[in-house]
Order: sequence, then structure tokens, then C-alpha cells
Amino acid sequence: MPPPSDNVETAALSQGSALHDVIEAEARRESRRKLLRFVWLGLFLLAAAAGAFALRPKPVLESAKFRVVAMSHGDVVHTVSATGRLESRRTVQVGAELSGRVAEVLVDYDEQVKAGQVLLRFETESLRAQVAQVKAQLRAAQAAELQAHVDAEEAQRQLARSQKLFAAGAGSETQREQAESAVKMASARISAASAQVELQKASYELVRTNMDHAVVRAPISGVVISRSVEPGQAIAAALQSPVLFLIAEDLREMRVLVAIDEADVGVVHVGQESTFTVDAYPTESFKAQVHEIRSAPTLTQGVVTYEAVLFVDNAERKLKPGMTASVKVRTQSAPNVLRVPNAALRFSPPNQPSPEGSHVWLVGPSGPTMVSVHAGVSDGTDTAIEATGLGDTSEVIVDLTPEGRKAYGLDDKRK
Repeated sequence: MPPPSDNVETAALSQGSALHDVIEAEARRESRRKLLRFVWLGLFLLAAAAGAFALRPKPVLESAKFRVVAMSHGDVVHTVSATGRLESRRTVQVGAELSGRVAEVLVDYDEQVKAGQVLLRFETESLRAQVAQVKAQLRAAQAAELQAHVDAEEAQRQLARSQKLFAAGAGSETQREQAESAVKMASARISAASAQVELQKASYELVRTNMDHAVVRAPISGVVISRSVEPGQAIAAALQSPVLFLIAEDLREMRVLVAIDEADVGVVHVGQESTFTVDAYPTESFKAQVHEIRSAPTLTQGVVTYEAVLFVDNAERKLKPGMTASVKVRTQSAPNVLRVPNAALRFSPPNQPSPEGSHVWLVGPSGPTMVSVHAGVSDGTDTAIEATGLGDTSEVIVDLTPEGRKAYGLDDKRK
């Protein structure tokens, strides 16, 4: 059996060995923890770097900065828009030259009439009485004229006898002078009687004319547009002739009176073709031609316009007087030309001075590239151009995209 001192020493050695093992194990664990922290820190830094790389601003491609539109071939037509009204080419107001009561009206609205056709008759009882009175006065004047001639012949005979007696010494100078005066007076009475006959003839012609005016006839062939008289109505034509009928000559040929703005009147000329629509046929277009441009200005609420007359063929009788026409006058045209949107001609890249003349911009590898063009006719949306090196497939810049505005430092908000 070992001595007690050896047992104690052995126990102490065992305890020291165990403590050393514990310390070494704790040191190893601490080392692993430190390594693990370094690994996590490295992974975090790597992830942060990857996120920053992924979220970094990417460069915007030149093609993404601009909104482009392909050019095209086609017709470009410049038109002037205006508003007008339809009416017949010739309209006649039919009035009354006679005052009286209407006996009968022989035509109605939209009725076709011919020149000379009876439209209306007045009551003629008083006119017939006037005719009879004037006839009697004419016969009395003619009788007075005949009496004056008889008296003149008698005065001539008396003068001849007085001259013979005076020559024979049997008559006096006074008798001869009286006979001469009687002849002159008889001649004056003949003149007065003849004038009275002429006056009564004129009165008779006037009454006959009034009798003719008691029948109102159509002055032209056409269509009765309006009628403002009824049988039994009393007409007073003393101061102003009242309008009884309105007759349009021929509704197969009409005209449009159009108000052309002063800014457009310089490009509107006689002979130009135009089209128009009316509310009655909104999907149908009618053709017209400029016939006249009147020089008299019209001022309406501070706006100056000039009246243009357009002739219209209305063979189908669809159009009616008074309709409102929305007119487009064709002033210029360019058939089958290269055309670009007007926005392309207005565009210039930011921070670059706008060059003189007409030009368009194309997207190039290093930025926008300018191409000079010759601008022609414009219809308000597209413009005909002439340029070298451009074709139907060329794409012109019309505006910046939101990305392009950001790239140029512009606010993308639209006012």
C-alpha cells in the first residue's frame, strides 16, 4: 500500500492535468468563436458589397433616352377649317305692289313653281269699279276733245266771214279781231281737251296695271321656301312692299357662305376644292369649290373674317337652305411624299443650341445626330420634307422619355 504522501501527489497531478485540459478546451472554443465571427463578418461584407453593386445606378442607353417615331410616305394636305351656312344660289323675295285683301293663295311650302305661275290673287271689286270710272272719264274727255274740234272749225268759219266783210268794207276791225281771238281760244281748248284725254288714258293704264298687280306671279322658276300670307289677310303696301313668298331658283345647285379667318384668307383662292359636313349627315362628306372671296370684312367680337362663296352640287336634294356646314378648304397638297411628325421638327436635345433652319434628330451611338431637311406642306400633324439619307425606316426623335429626362436632369412633371 503506497504511502499517503504519494496518494496526495498523484491526486494533485490528476487535478492539474484536468484543469489544463479544461483550459485548452476553452481556448479552442474561443478560437472557433472568433473564427466564426470573422466568417460572418466576411459574409456580411460580401453581401453588402453585392447589394451595393446590384443597386448601383446603371448607365442609360442612348436609345432609351428618346422617344422615336418612324418616318413614312403618304399624302400631306393643308386645309383651312371654317363654318358656314347653306343657301340657294339665287333667292327672290316676292312681294305685293298693291294694297288690298287676299282672295286666294295658290301655292304652299316646298312647291315647285314656274316663272309666270300665279301665286296669289287679291280681291278686285274696288279695282273693277275704278276701271269703270276711269273708262267713263276717258269717254267724257274724248267727247270734250271732239267738241273742241267742232268749236274750232266754227271759229275758223267765223274768221273767214269777218275777213271777207272787212275786205269789202262791210265789217269792222273789231269784229275781225274778235273772230281771230275766237280761233285762238278754240285751238287752246283743243289742246286742253287733248291733254285731258291723255290724262284719262294714263289713269286707265294705271288702273289696268293695278288689276294686273292683283295677281301675283312667280318671277323665276324654283321652289317656294317660305310663305307668309293667308287667304283673307289684308295687305298694306303703302310704305314698304311686304314679302309674301321666298322662292329659291334651283336647290340642285346651292352655295355655302363661309367665314374665313383673316389669318387664313391669304391662302384661300378661287377654284380650290373643299369638303364639308352637315349635322343631318354626320358620316357623309360633300364636295364644294371656292367661287368667290369677298373683300368686305366682318367684325364679330373683335375677330375679323371674310366671306367666301362655295358652289355645291346638290343633285340628290339632300342639302337644304339654312344648314350649318363645317368646311375644310384644300389649300395645298403634296402627294406621296416623305413626311415626319411636326413634333420631330420642333425637338432639340437639352443643353444644345437650336440650329437655324428645319432639321430632325436621329439616335446615334454617341448621342443625337442632327439631319437638315427642307420642310414643305404641313397638315397640322405631319409635314412633308426633303432630305438626303432619310427613308421610311428612319426613326426621328420626337421627345425625351422619362429616363432621358432624368439623365439630363430635367423634371419629368408635365404642366
